[in-house]
Amino acid sequence: MEDVAYLAEHSELIRLERGEQAFRQGDPCDAMYIVASGTVRVVRLGRNQREHVLHLCVPGDSFGEVAVLGEMRMPASAIAASPSVCVKVPKGALQSAIQERHEFCRSLLRSMAMWTRHFVGLLDDLVLQDALGRIARYLLDLPSGPDGVVHLPATKKDIANHLHVSSETFSRVLRNLADEGQISVEQNGIQILDADALMQHES
Repeated sequence: MEDVAYLAEHSELIRLERGEQAFRQGDPCDAMYIVASGTVRVVRLGRNQREHVLHLCVPGDSFGEVAVLGEMRMPASAIAASPSVCVKVPKGALQSAIQERHEFCRSLLRSMAMWTRHFVGLLDDLVLQDALGRIARYLLDLPSGPDGVVHLPATKKDIANHLHVSSETFSRVLRNLADEGQISVEQNGIQILDADALMQHES
């Protein structure tokens, strides 16, 4: 709790409207961010300005810390996918916390390990999984409520981009899974009806 209080004392809340950027790819790194509410898209732009969604950050997720620790420019852009509130932790405060607070260092290392695991999984999906396998794994990884319904953290277009499939393919796979009785597409989310069957697509 002391670490949280220390960071809170040296941080600020920023509010982002949908489509507003926290920073652009190539900007100097001046802070890391923690999502308090809403969803933020972390997007990498290619040479032709085509974008790929690296991650969809939801409340509790952080972003920008890699650039802070590596003292590099921002490797991607951060864009609000919905009205969002983020905690902006200045670079100086973060570096002071790293030097002085051991428990905070361990927490940050755990966060970095989770990021590494996420990107290794994403690479595995792109190389080893077909579209059905990627989508099945994504649905299974989403947290579900007590009613078994998972809520998509962003638009289908952004999620499809993140999974490196077209929006049409994403929608078609969801329809096929629903027709097979493995999921049910509800108004408020997607209910997993047969998790075992979904797991069979991860190969």
